[in-house]
Amino acid sequence: MTCLPSVWRRRATSKPRAPSNAYDANADESRYLLGRDHRATHEAAFLAKSESLYGMKGVDLPSYEPRLADTWKAYRADHEDKRFTGELRRELDNITFPGERAAAGRDTLSGRLPWAVACLLAAAVLAALGLRPRLAEFR
Repeated sequence: MTCLPSVWRRRATSKPRAPSNAYDANADESRYLLGRDHRATHEAAFLAKSESLYGMKGVDLPSYEPRLADTWKAYRADHEDKRFTGELRRELDNITFPGERAAAGRDTLSGRLPWAVACLLAAAVLAALGLRPRLAEFR
């Protein structure tokens, strides 16, 4: 099972049902991963909510991620491709501002990840340098 793309949560916020379905599907995914007792129930709930958001019919868990990737890739190549329907599709068809389609398809962390890693490394180095004199007191 895969996490719902961040674009779903971003674009779905203007529709009343979509954000709650996206968060519920994410919760079902977590329950599926953590609870072994009711996996079939959580899988069915995830797929039902995902279908309302993305509109892919006739998928099961093993075929879900590859079909999701295929339909999203086809849509990005041709915005008239109708392989998926649902809340996300209605939102993408409702794009009205210049640059909005590009922003909807862009991953929110792609530009920030290198900076986040650099900041974490800098914090680790500075912490080590700051602790060095204190640790020397115990030798």
